[in-house]
Amino acid sequence: MGNQFDVAAGARLESTGRAPSNDEIVPRFSLDDINQAFDNNEFCFYLQPKCNAETGAIVGAEALVRWNHPEYGLVSPGEFIPLLERESMVTRFDLFIWRSVWEMLSRWDEEGRNLVPVSVNVSMTDIEAIDVARVLGDLLDRFGTTWFADNVGTVCCPNSC
Repeated sequence: MGNQFDVAAGARLESTGRAPSNDEIVPRFSLDDINQAFDNNEFCFYLQPKCNAETGAIVGAEALVRWNHPEYGLVSPGEFIPLLERESMVTRFDLFIWRSVWEMLSRWDEEGRNLVPVSVNVSMTDIEAIDVARVLGDLLDRFGTTWFADNVGTVCCPNSC
């Protein structure tokens, strides 16, 4: 299934005889675009299951973030995280994702679904900027149930584990 980038790439190849560079097909996002995405709740996550290799049972999941852009569709984090980093907005983004994951799990718990732990990213920027344990504790207080208290995992950051 093609997307807008594939269509643009195909048109460039037909008209010039060469494939476009990433600069030609990947949109350049601005700070205004990012702020609008926050205002319009365009950031989202998808759950990638973690399975037990022996049984095939789903034993957890990882929250994979995307930007559901109104013009470009799903945008990979590699296309917008660098801008969030340059603009010192990573922690704002991570807080949004953490809250969204907790809200979903809380809703699923109320619906009686079988829950599994969900991994989220914690950046070094978060650790330096906020009290991560306090923030996660506040989310537990706000959305938690007994299941949450028994299943909150250990935070592990790149270069520190």
